[in-house]
Amino acid sequence: MDCQMITSLKHKIFGRNDLIKQIMIFLSLSVLIVLSKASTSAIVSIPQDICICENIVSQLDCTLANRCWWDFKTSVCQQQTCGTISDQYSCAIDSQCYWNGTSCTDFSQRDCSKIPINPSVFKSCTEANIFCYNNITVPSSPICSKRPGLTQNCSLLNATECYTNSLACRWQSSTGGGGACQPISCPNLKTQDDCLYYALDTTYTKLQLCIWQNENCIPANTQQVSSYSYNDCFLNTLGTYTFSSNDVNDEGNFIGYCKSCFEFILSSLMVLGAFII
Repeated sequence: MDCQMITSLKHKIFGRNDLIKQIMIFLSLSVLIVLSKASTSAIVSIPQDICICENIVSQLDCTLANRCWWDFKTSVCQQQTCGTISDQYSCAIDSQCYWNGTSCTDFSQRDCSKIPINPSVFKSCTEANIFCYNNITVPSSPICSKRPGLTQNCSLLNATECYTNSLACRWQSSTGGGGACQPISCPNLKTQDDCLYYALDTTYTKLQLCIWQNENCIPANTQQVSSYSYNDCFLNTLGTYTFSSNDVNDEGNFIGYCKSCFEFILSSLMVLGAFII
């Protein structure tokens, strides 16, 4: 066998191996897509899963979203700056903005200590940005600090610390005074208005979505969240889901479903995999 034949054979073998690798990548991405659509516990990561402007189709969601605006000429959701956000809620949940009491300010450096505490404006640093909290190490001079990266056990927190971590912990008063700090779960959210989500730990990086069912608040799964209405989809998921369409049927009802923005990432990966092959 001459050198030319050997070289040709090597190219065929290596080419076949590359094709196998590409097919395996494509199949893996396909499995991820299928798994993402399966009915699993609706847990979202903050801020990674928060919808970016370019992935939002719904005009309402774009209006509600952080640093987004709806371009009526092109019917496309466009990105804007912190300074153009007009409401406290949208500002405070954006990791790169904070609410100063009257307007939304750039927070790209993410230095919580730069946020001035003004009791007449807001009682908690969380009201300025949910990733900051009141550091009361020096009670006479409290400052805002970045939420600890390590999980704090709710049961080890005192009353003040417990209230500071109110998205993950709750203070349970006991008869005769005193009490204890306990972790929150969906059943602790007693009204339909409160039954939205809770943080799995005090870092606030993962949230369990909740749903109101038969007069009780229970943990939601992804299939249940997909049935959220056009009006509730974005708000009830802290901006991690968006409604898939602006179209309405003859009865005036919106056609579509509540879609996780994480799906956009997986869909893009699948398209990339198909392109590679």
